[in-house]
Amino acid sequence: MSSIGSSKDVSTFQRVVFVLNSAFACALPVYLYHTVFDMDVEQYAPVFGVVTLVAAVILSMAMGNSATKIFGDLISKRGSTITNARIKSVGKLTPEIRAQLEHELRSNSSSEALSYAILYNNAFFYAVFLFFAYYLFASLTPTGNYVASVVGGAGFVYFVSTSRST
Repeated sequence: MSSIGSSKDVSTFQRVVFVLNSAFACALPVYLYHTVFDMDVEQYAPVFGVVTLVAAVILSMAMGNSATKIFGDLISKRGSTITNARIKSVGKLTPEIRAQLEHELRSNSSSEALSYAILYNNAFFYAVFLFFAYYLFASLTPTGNYVASVVGGAGFVYFVSTSRST
């Protein structure tokens, strides 16, 4: 698995994972609106599809932002500590061993950043979505409520991901 680069790029693998996870996360509210708000899935399929697609793209960008910040924090906090501990366990340090240890650190930190970004952004999205759906936009029609809550929730998560430090 490729790690997040220092140039704030997210690897293709991570981007695919974020998009698939975001699509699933943004599609789950369809069930809620079908059961609670009695919106027929076949009748509102175009609305559900477009809103899910737009929100999934926004949410996946938020996950990429969060993963990049988390990865940077992990590397800066762990870099010398883990490498020095591993060097002591290895014994003699050669350039090849040092490169291997740094690669392990980056790979493990990348995996942790990916996992935490998915967990954090999904939980935050659902909390914001539920607040929007049942409190802020409760007076809208079911279609308007769905659009505003899902896209608004994803947009809010993206906004926070660009402005917060992890």
